Amino acid sequence: MKPVQVVLDDGLLEALDRYAELARKSRSELIRDSLRAQLRLMANAEADLKVKAGYERFPERLVDVPADSGILQAWEDEDWSKLWREGKSAGTASRRRTRRGQSSSSRARRA
Repeated sequence: MKPVQVVLDDGLLEALDRYAELARKSRSELIRDSLRAQLRLMANAEADLKVKAGYERFPERLVDVPADSGILQAWEDEDWSKLWREGKSAGTASRRRTRRGQSSSSRARRA
């Protein structure tokens, strides 16, 4: 590991010390854990954007019919843009993991 100098304001440093003590971790360990969690969230958000862009370029169709046939796919009369603008996507929740590394949906399937 390499040392890195980071400047923190007083309030952030106090919160860091408080949570480090509660978690019984060093400042460095808590910062590393927090940074890993944040980077994981950012990677998931990036993946969601890539999936969204892919579906916008090549929309999935349930039935192979010409687009101008007037036959709507099951979701084509629904406006999903609000979900995308709010940053909500079906994939986000499914990637959340528990402490044991299992998603809530995978635990439900085994039960």
